[in-house]
Amino acid sequence: MIDSIIKKWKFRLPEVYWTLFIAAAAGIVGIIFFAVLTGIDGGKEYVLIAPLLAAAVGIMMFLFVGVFSFGAEFSLAVSMGSTRKEFWSSYAAETFLDMLLLAVTVGIIGGIEFAVVKLFYAPMQCIFDVTSYMLDIRFIIGIVFLLPAIRMFVGVLILKFQAKALWAIWAVWMLGFFAIPRYAAFLQKNPDNIQAKIIINIANTVIDMPFLMQTAAICATAAVFFAVNRLLLRRQAVL
Repeated sequence: MIDSIIKKWKFRLPEVYWTLFIAAAAGIVGIIFFAVLTGIDGGKEYVLIAPLLAAAVGIMMFLFVGVFSFGAEFSLAVSMGSTRKEFWSSYAAETFLDMLLLAVTVGIIGGIEFAVVKLFYAPMQCIFDVTSYMLDIRFIIGIVFLLPAIRMFVGVLILKFQAKALWAIWAVWMLGFFAIPRYAAFLQKNPDNIQAKIIINIANTVIDMPFLMQTAAICATAAVFFAVNRLLLRRQAVL
């Protein structure tokens, strides 16, 4: 089983390399952008953003490519004799490895930016260091475990329901893109609103949760997604 997973993952390595390369390039662009702005502004403060750019681009590539190639990978694997259970487990393991490499890449970009800052901008003060958040174990666990589960879930929905799933995903995306900012602005203007109080209480509860409980919640959410994916794939026909 492990040998099969490694062989399939090696077959996908070109795709993984391109994703990591583009993510790293985005991070390098962030470092250059930081250096240019700092040189032009000549101020005493700076913000570290390179790891955020690398993670954002890498995650977008990972989700976009994976979601729309999932159906082809499933059909190819099953038509070549792999069972649905084998495909499910190997796909999960492969995407874990992908995300682990992305997390390492983001960490390297963060280290490079930190070294550049210490070497050339030591007297300046950092007002926001996103690297500390990106290297938080909860963020890494979220990338490595939760994102593969979500990617597989969306891929399974598209495979199973075709155009209906695409329309539903598009509707949710557009609703979130337009509605969430307006709703957030409404809550900000009306902090005494019952909805605002409920959301703030939920957010504070999550933030105040012990570290192990937060980590367990992320892993449990990923496990639920993977379990649902397994059920949806059990009798999925090859297209």
